[in-house]
Amino acid sequence: MAPDPDAIARCVLDTFDSLPDKRKPRPRSHGAREWVPLAGIVLSKGNRSLACLRRYTCLCP
Repeated sequence: MAPDPDAIARCVLDTFDSLPDKRKPRPRSHGAREWVPLAGIVLSKGNRSLACLRRYTCLCP
């Protein structure tokens, strides 16, 4: 059985949340928020274990 899609998304988001603040979008001086594309590669072993092998972000001006 395939892993739950919500569990896969949670794995990537938890990995992103663990990054230092300097790797995350910041509020700009005029109050606008930066947006960041986020993608991840998740490995599934069996029905239980998920591991986010890679996460990709791009802070674009």
